[in-house]
Amino acid sequence: MSWEKNLKVIKTEWFDIIFPEKCEVDARKIAAVADSYYSEISSELGTEPYQRFPVSITTAVENLNAFFSPAPYNMICLFDTPLDENLDSSEGIESIFYHELTHAVTLNMKSPFWRGLSVMADFLTLPGISLTSFWYEGASVSFESLGEGGRLNSPFFTQVVAQAKIDGKFPSWRDVTGARDVYPSGSVAYYFGGAFAKYIRQTYGAEKYGEFWKKAGKSTTLSFCAGIFKKTYGIKMSDAWKNFRDSIDVSDFENPAESSEFESEILSKKKSVVSAFDVRTIKSAGSDKEKSYSIAAFFDSPSNGVFLYSTETKKTKRLFSVTDVKNLAFSPDGKYIAVSRICVKDNEKVEIGIYDIENRKYRKISTSGMKNASVCKKGGGFFVTAFDFSSPKKKIVRLSFDEKFRVLEKSGEIELSDDEIPYSLTSLGENRIAFIVKKALSWKIRIADFESEKIDEYDFGKTILHNLHVVRDGDDSCELALSFATLGEKIGTLSKCAIARIDKSSFNMSFLPQENPLPFGIINFSMSENGDEFFFVGEKYDERPFFVSESLVFGEKIQIESKCISFANAENDEKYEIADEKNEVAENSEISAEKSGFSFSSYNPLKYFFHGAVLPFSLSSAYDTDFDSASSQFLGVTFASSTPWTDKITIFSAGFSPFSKTYGCSLSVRGGNDAVSYSASGSANFDNGGFLQTVDSVSVGAVLYRFLFGAISAGAYSNFFYGEEVSDEKYIQSGTHSKSGAYVLLSRKRKSRPRANQIIGYSVKPFLVFDYKDIGYNIIENKVEKKYLNVGGSLTSNFPGLFPLSLSATLFPEEACFLHGSAVVTLFSYEIQKGIPAFSVYANRISLKAAYSGKISYVNDEFFDIQRVKEIATNVRKDDYSDALSLSASITMSPNTSYFVSALQFSLGCTFVYRPNPAVGKKKYQFGFTFSSSL
Repeated sequence: MSWEKNLKVIKTEWFDIIFPEKCEVDARKIAAVADSYYSEISSELGTEPYQRFPVSITTAVENLNAFFSPAPYNMICLFDTPLDENLDSSEGIESIFYHELTHAVTLNMKSPFWRGLSVMADFLTLPGISLTSFWYEGASVSFESLGEGGRLNSPFFTQVVAQAKIDGKFPSWRDVTGARDVYPSGSVAYYFGGAFAKYIRQTYGAEKYGEFWKKAGKSTTLSFCAGIFKKTYGIKMSDAWKNFRDSIDVSDFENPAESSEFESEILSKKKSVVSAFDVRTIKSAGSDKEKSYSIAAFFDSPSNGVFLYSTETKKTKRLFSVTDVKNLAFSPDGKYIAVSRICVKDNEKVEIGIYDIENRKYRKISTSGMKNASVCKKGGGFFVTAFDFSSPKKKIVRLSFDEKFRVLEKSGEIELSDDEIPYSLTSLGENRIAFIVKKALSWKIRIADFESEKIDEYDFGKTILHNLHVVRDGDDSCELALSFATLGEKIGTLSKCAIARIDKSSFNMSFLPQENPLPFGIINFSMSENGDEFFFVGEKYDERPFFVSESLVFGEKIQIESKCISFANAENDEKYEIADEKNEVAENSEISAEKSGFSFSSYNPLKYFFHGAVLPFSLSSAYDTDFDSASSQFLGVTFASSTPWTDKITIFSAGFSPFSKTYGCSLSVRGGNDAVSYSASGSANFDNGGFLQTVDSVSVGAVLYRFLFGAISAGAYSNFFYGEEVSDEKYIQSGTHSKSGAYVLLSRKRKSRPRANQIIGYSVKPFLVFDYKDIGYNIIENKVEKKYLNVGGSLTSNFPGLFPLSLSATLFPEEACFLHGSAVVTLFSYEIQKGIPAFSVYANRISLKAAYSGKISYVNDEFFDIQRVKEIATNVRKDDYSDALSLSASITMSPNTSYFVSALQFSLGCTFVYRPNPAVGKKKYQFGFTFSSSL
């Protein structure tokens, strides 16, 4: 959003809505409901509005999301991008705002004392210490579901909770705080947090739930959320959790389908998460049905690959490696696959591409503004149909391409109303497509014919439809496959699959729902053309496997009449009425916004910048000549601020160190996105004698090219020291030290299997380093001038398997080092993924690793030792070589309370080191404990 010009602001009583011109419609929608939503949420929690919030709307990200952040000040940011099928709500962007606003209200339910501290920093709030995303997201998910819509009213969302009970893997409340880092990772906080919040609100009342948040904002205990819960409800958290688990009725699935009658084969790997697939039946020219076979393409996200399974060979092979695929769709002849995915390209963008199976080639069609593609061969070229959101008006467009996928023209389009969400586009042939449309809380299947410009529509009311596939499109009938669930069903209901048959003489539909219950929900379903093999993705608690079976049974037909509409009238379909008061406000928000007469003002960034956080300590430091912090000037003040969408962070700090008797101030600025990033910092330090030193740095990085996985990037940095160092030593150094460098990085690494450390690929990084020192000691008059300019490079390789292996080698990693290499093998790794009782710590995994590293030293020259590689290698002596063999065991953990649950990890371990050829000053044997952290 930082590069968008002419930003405007709509002011309401409690909000500043900041937006570029192209987001004006959604800005008006938010402005129309913002204050009423704030009052409604506050009333539900027994509090009152008291804070003003900036709300930013941007199109820079094309992946549906939003966030609330209390740091460096309270802000809400919404990504103005097309909604998808997973938002089972009657609203559009308003429902996303409602979710984030609930975060803003709950995290700012503070006592008068903590409200006073908000003058310094909004993030100074006790719920940020005592609670986790389990509570934050639980509140927001439950509040968004108070009406008929919302995720808690959709079995596609809630069945994960039921599935945990069915699978015998129901977690403790400590296990779903948000610290889990394997599938379903942080999503468990949404699933279980939302369901538990709904349960305690229904069981103990909304007033008690508001009281819980008030207590959380007033004080805390050593047991954090458990103590607050006991104070509020008078019952232990573990007991309430057991009652919650017992309230989930899964009795219908305890003995599903007489399991002996249901047989299936899993086509994906263990612990796979299949997020998209499609099926086609292939026939040889002139062959009959007996000689036909089916192929299935599926994407497994932990393996980052699209795989192809054939019923002819009964084998699965990887077609290509790619990341974050959302939708796959075969062409009718099964020779091409349309791929819709999220790619990282100047913020997250939607990319569509076509994969040629025979020639094993992927071609990008669009990298922004289009999604949910389908492809069809036509003559010497192709038709590609997709949802186009690049223009203000929602459309489904058909583009005509030649045989080399050069776009020729737009050959058809279907306009949709603003409140319609199309998805699951699939091709029935050259001129016909099928897709699902969601409007408010109503779902429909539409069959569109670009030649006649007619649409056959089938209204399913409040039956939620997902993942539509074409099975067969014959002369007499058309057959579709999909998954479905009923809106508003209790937690414990699972999604099912269905077959939809359309009679081409009457155009009416026969809907055949799955009859035999299975011990898991079916979230994506298709089948072979002759109906003897069924392919589906099952929703398990900790995986989403891909099945093939011959044992599914379908019930009695449900007749659904068609409604024929023209392309021109598709967007004028009759509105779906909803009685719920909150939903009525949202449904009419567009009309209200148009009539509201909001006035616009120009955006002034300084107003928000100066509302940043002021902290009563300093982050500035004094340094030694090698740029390492030597003394922390912690007595002082720090000011931190950013834009209302956090793409620029500015921190100013000033302080004093009572130990080194130094004063200092520092300023740092960083910003950018995943395409270009930058940072700059500078500090000035003084002592009682006046100026002491300055230390400054600047860096910039940019992605030059992205592959389907991996990228080529480049960067440069420069560090500068001038003055006198701070040191405890008797001999103090002073002078100038400048160190700069540049690099190019080619990375082709990807996750290959679900387990930890299962990485495959390589990276190559050539680099240039320049180091200049003009440094002398305080007892020596003449300074020593040193220069070093060289080119080096590093190579790393990762190999997955039973014992994952990582190899690395670096040429000229530093001065006086010719070559450094290492090999690290994971001997054992076990996923714990449990919260530890009595401690607010979450255990992720334990691992045992062995490593070998070696280093060759040499006497370096000033310039370009890269030219002397052969000479240096020839003259290596045994004394130049040092190495180490180590065995280490560690446990990786996370805090199980506070904001940092999902952001901070640390490892505790022990290491035994044996050095066959120890470097100078190193022991031959060494044992010690280790600690590391990452944020």
